[in-house]
Amino acid sequence: MKNNYYSHVILTILICILTVFSVQKYTQAADVYGDFITKEDISKINLSFNESSYSVMQNDTVKIKLNTNIAYSDFSYIECASENYSVAYTLGRIDRDGYVTITAYEPGLTTVTVDAYVMYYSANGAPAGEEKISCKTMINVIPISDVQIEVGSIAVFDQNKYSLYKNMKYEVDNEDAFTVTNAGVVAANQAGFTNVFLVDDSTEDARKVNVGRVTAYVSNTTISENNIYRAVTSAPYPLSMQGLAEGSTVTWSSSDDKIAKVSDDGVVTPVSVGDVTITATEEKLSGAKVQYTCTVHITNPVLSKTSVELAKDTTMDIFVSGTKGQANWTSDNPDIAMVSIYYSSNGINAVLRGVNEGSTVIHAYVDGIELKCIVTITNPHIIKTFYVVPKGTKQKINVRNVSADTAITYTSSNVKVATVSKKGIIRAKKGGFAKITVSVDNAQYAISVNVGSKKGVKAVLNALKVEGALYSQAKRMSEGYYDCSSLVWRSYSPLGIYFGDKHYAPVAATQAYYLVSKNKTVPKKYKTKLNKLRPGDLFFFKGENNGRYKNIYHVAIYMGQECTSFFGTNYTFGKIIHASGTSVTQGYMYNQDNIVIIGRPTK
Repeated sequence: MKNNYYSHVILTILICILTVFSVQKYTQAADVYGDFITKEDISKINLSFNESSYSVMQNDTVKIKLNTNIAYSDFSYIECASENYSVAYTLGRIDRDGYVTITAYEPGLTTVTVDAYVMYYSANGAPAGEEKISCKTMINVIPISDVQIEVGSIAVFDQNKYSLYKNMKYEVDNEDAFTVTNAGVVAANQAGFTNVFLVDDSTEDARKVNVGRVTAYVSNTTISENNIYRAVTSAPYPLSMQGLAEGSTVTWSSSDDKIAKVSDDGVVTPVSVGDVTITATEEKLSGAKVQYTCTVHITNPVLSKTSVELAKDTTMDIFVSGTKGQANWTSDNPDIAMVSIYYSSNGINAVLRGVNEGSTVIHAYVDGIELKCIVTITNPHIIKTFYVVPKGTKQKINVRNVSADTAITYTSSNVKVATVSKKGIIRAKKGGFAKITVSVDNAQYAISVNVGSKKGVKAVLNALKVEGALYSQAKRMSEGYYDCSSLVWRSYSPLGIYFGDKHYAPVAATQAYYLVSKNKTVPKKYKTKLNKLRPGDLFFFKGENNGRYKNIYHVAIYMGQECTSFFGTNYTFGKIIHASGTSVTQGYMYNQDNIVIIGRPTK
């Protein structure tokens, strides 16, 4: 009986362990795909917001978490857009932690849409296509409250009821005249004004959101503005008093005439850069005096660029320094160059985008002045981006469709393999691969340089000469026809390399056997170490049992590495030329698991 009890306990423990393991394995399987995302995996990907709608305070910038069950790095590109940019603006992308940044402008409703693009691959790992996954949420922009109350009364704020502002505390910036409770009740103790904020000081960089402004008055008298930015070169700016009681008089004064002067009728004239307080003192018939103030920031705005060359379909940041005032941006011709704003840690910046070739002017209106930038949009074109060259040779990079003022810079990723001069002259130094980056008009272009032996390079060039020729095993040695092994033999035989037969091309398996017997191979592991390969190397592929050496059925000529870009991300692939299917064609390395021998005939 005792043994049965212990057996039952042990069996129960084993069942629990297996259950936990199964749940864990299922959870991992739900979140982790194979080495590559396939088209069938797309339907399993989740992309969503926590809530169908969010309330955001006007002029506030918030971060809203985007949920997904795959790593953000698995998305090739994610873009965000607001249906109505006058209501709310998005950065156009998410940050590395998966948050969408939204800035509210004007009260109203807008829909924010996130489109995520997922690259999917075929079974052998080659890019096969792309799918778009989308999700939406509604943004309700809540206006900043503007409340006027008499001294001794209260105003009630309730913005912390919204999910994005839960547990935040209220705060006022004029504690001499106002008090505020955690419940958002603002009391006015004397005339004046205050801004009301929601504050979250639980984090290292405390968040502070302006939810309203309260003006307390004894009468209806107010000053027209209380905080303005004016450039030192701007025209005089009038302030005024509103709601003055009958018989009242106003005296204007400046806290520093060396920064800004104010006339008897309230016109402010900038003098030098700095901050100054303009005070309007109302004297009533009773003799009572009430003061109203306006903070004036005298600035010296400077545009980061006054002229720029920009490549089509590329972007460049442009900004105004010397002020915290907000600039309004326009383009004389948005069909040539567009300008839009975005929010960053440095404030509000603008981004230029080249649309079409031509010239136009970008305007920034800030602090009462206009700044201009002349923009020239180019369409750079590099004539050749893939090189297979022997050591010791030179090549000239040819860049077209740029302006006369365009500065072009060149850099090499591996100067031991290939260097590049300031004038774009490539010098092949030794065997290997180097990526040459061409920087022109704020755009970058990649050039692939593959350096090999003279014979290996020549064999590749011989094969390229017959690209497009028809595939035929029956006519493999006839003019205009090739199969895989005759392409190899006819590319190498003019160089004195015959694979054991000077008169007729051996089949692929015989060529492989010959190279192995002559020790003209490199390690098979090089198929995943592209920097070890050289132009002219041969890939021999195995198939089903065909009775030939190592069941080899196909051979391809390695050309070198090629840089390419998918949605802003650079990739490097091995490139081949072979006779397959219907013709002699170029392509990328494939079916690498079936490469059984890598030959180097020039070894």
